[in-house]
Amino acid sequence: MFDRALSDLPESRKYIAEGAELAIAAYERTLLSSAAPFQRWLRNDESAMTEAQKEGALLFFGRSKCYTCHYGPSLAAMEFHASGFGDFDVSKGANFSPDNPAM
Repeated sequence: MFDRALSDLPESRKYIAEGAELAIAAYERTLLSSAAPFQRWLRNDESAMTEAQKEGALLFFGRSKCYTCHYGPSLAAMEFHASGFGDFDVSKGANFSPDNPAM
């Protein structure tokens, strides 16, 4: 799959971190939030989501008030959150730098 996705990249660069980064970026470009079941449901496609998913959406935007932290087109605040991991070093993720060996 790397050969197909990265056909222009020399083999010496394809199977190292650079190739993985390019492959992940290529994959991420295929993810379209407008094609997500939730987005289709918002456009009145009642069959796009199950009844349980619809109930979850109503809860998200209703009494749970999830939307107060999860907002914008992606329903993410684009902030770092370390929820539910008591042993997770928040300072590492919050200050992520690819140049830091601890990362």
